Amino acid sequence: MSRDSLVALTEKLRQYIERQTTNMRAPIDPLKRVALILYYLSDGGSLRKTANAFGVSRQALSVIIRQTCRAISIHLGPKYIKLPFAEPETADLAEGFDRAHRMPQFQEQYFGITLYSARMVIECAFGRLKARFAALRRPMDINLDDLPHVIYSCFVLHHFCEPVRRLWMISLCWEQYKVKRTYSLHTVQ
Repeated sequence: MSRDSLVALTEKLRQYIERQTTNMRAPIDPLKRVALILYYLSDGGSLRKTANAFGVSRQALSVIIRQTCRAISIHLGPKYIKLPFAEPETADLAEGFDRAHRMPQFQEQYFGITLYSARMVIECAFGRLKARFAALRRPMDINLDDLPHVIYSCFVLHHFCEPVRRLWMISLCWEQYKVKRTYSLHTVQ
């Protein structure tokens, strides 16, 4: 992520993660909070390593991760990831998936091939997500109640990072999918 992207992300989150100065201490700057989150998620998800790298306590880092991921999930999530909230939206998504991947309701062998090819697209997407956020590759030392916000934040941050590269990577995944699908169809017939 470039410095400009980091600053832009911080500005979008500033009003939700900025804390007030008290007589006891000065708050951690929002830019540092976002940098902490990105480092934690991209470098394997180790609280100790991230805390030592940024000179903050593990307790403070744990609170920052929870607060910032919750802010990303709640305030940026709807902008970058569209989820269905009503039955007609869900039906439209299922129908679109059916059109895109031609999931038949008959012929078991053909169904297996198309299921495999649809699974390849999903695995490609998750593989790219795990490549960007190494924290998803190992168990995280985060409370289970906060874990959904952390994982959803990875999805949102992934979409934030890729407005330009998205089309290129989708076409690359689609090309890999078509090659493997063609190969699978020829080997089965």
